[in-house]
Amino acid sequence: MNLADISRTIKSDEIVTKLYVEDVDSELSKTGLCSIKTAEDNPSKDSAIYNFSYYTTKGILDKAMVDNDLYGVN
Repeated sequence: MNLADISRTIKSDEIVTKLYVEDVDSELSKTGLCSIKTAEDNPSKDSAIYNFSYYTTKGILDKAMVDNDLYGVN
């Protein structure tokens, strides 16, 4: 039997990218810990990095709105 047709269903509501970064002991730090929570380039001060580029690239979400919601950046 030959394949008559093919279809693909993308459930983008199931795509989530979150990377949790644990604090680590460090003798090089003033506090004794190395953490992304204290990083200058981490406006949310969370221990996680979120990536919504799939949604913004596809036009499902507006990048400016995502940045504002996550980081309070306009």
